[in-house]
Amino acid sequence: MMLLSSFGHIAGKSFSCHRWLSLPQEIDIVLGTLRCDLSFKEENDMTVRVSQTLSANAGSGVNFKKAIIRRPMDLLFLAFFSISILYGFLFSLPEGLGVPVSADSPWPPLRALHGWAIAEEPAHLNPPPNLIAATLFDGLFQAPILLFIVVGLIRQRPWLVPIGLIYAGAGTTNMFFYFVQTFLGDHPPPNLGYYLVFNLPWLIAPIALGCRVLFNKDLQL
Repeated sequence: MMLLSSFGHIAGKSFSCHRWLSLPQEIDIVLGTLRCDLSFKEENDMTVRVSQTLSANAGSGVNFKKAIIRRPMDLLFLAFFSISILYGFLFSLPEGLGVPVSADSPWPPLRALHGWAIAEEPAHLNPPPNLIAATLFDGLFQAPILLFIVVGLIRQRPWLVPIGLIYAGAGTTNMFFYFVQTFLGDHPPPNLGYYLVFNLPWLIAPIALGCRVLFNKDLQL
């Protein structure tokens, strides 16, 4: 009987020792479970915050930046402004500086412009002061500022907003005086429709760019 009692006492102690030895493993399991729960909760909280941020941006009209290839309107601006830059430096600036538009002009681009001037814009053959001012504006102001506008459009820089608005106002004003000189001067264009097709875009583009930088929110990020 005492033998059984001793055996039971020894077995009880062994069981207690086993429990004490296994206790750290149980604690690790519990802590691991808690860590998993906390990590899962943090991930859920992060997901909720991101969703709220996206919803807020969508509600406020904020657009995330897109590559230039995914912005067709900006691609049209880039194409037209590239032509404007070349025309400003190759045609307008030399003409404004006094290089003649003639068949024997020392500057080849203005020799090429001579045929157009005879057929559509005779004022270029003997440009009045207003026309000289317009060509100098094109070559000295408009073409250089368009270089910055092209960079700003490609990279969607916030500084494009003030530069774009300045260009929009100045370009529109310049074309107003240009058209006044053309239509009210001594040599109005003989073919009005043909003339407008090649000149009206220089009035539309500044206005369109002004609207684009003013109302599109992607430049305010």
